[in-house]
Amino acid sequence: MNYVTAGFGGHQHLTGEYISAALKLDMVHVPTRGGAQAVQELLAGNMEMGVMGLGPTLPHIRAGRLIPIAVTVASRMSYMPDVPTLMELGLTGFSVGQWFGLAMPIDTPDPIVEQLSLAVAAALDDETTRRRLDEAGYTAHPTSPAEYADKIRTEETRWRKLIAERGLKVD
Repeated sequence: MNYVTAGFGGHQHLTGEYISAALKLDMVHVPTRGGAQAVQELLAGNMEMGVMGLGPTLPHIRAGRLIPIAVTVASRMSYMPDVPTLMELGLTGFSVGQWFGLAMPIDTPDPIVEQLSLAVAAALDDETTRRRLDEAGYTAHPTSPAEYADKIRTEETRWRKLIAERGLKVD
């Protein structure tokens, strides 16, 4: 089975590799040059499946042009309550979600880092901001700088192991 993603080595590619390994499927990764091109490959019927973020796919899901099979996060999404998680479908302990963060130079004074962190958390707590993020398929989970650093270390460990196990290499 071919699966399309927004590119080689990214979050969706590695998630597809994880699914392929966990389910013992012979899945072939077909990278494109971004989410829009990957969506077009699915809409044209050129690919059997896509492992993609919600940004480029959600409008097509809402319009009935793409069928969501499962979400990779730990719980069902409020705007797609009928779409199961991969854990519900048998991938026990599997939870992967896209996340975004801000980074600053290592020598940035702690008070500046803390001030920016608090400002971002306040902005993400705004009702209008939360609604707009939700409409776009995103959920805000502000964290502290220390929690963000832990997240990066945990994710790096997870994906390094998968990359080694799958023998993935940049051409």
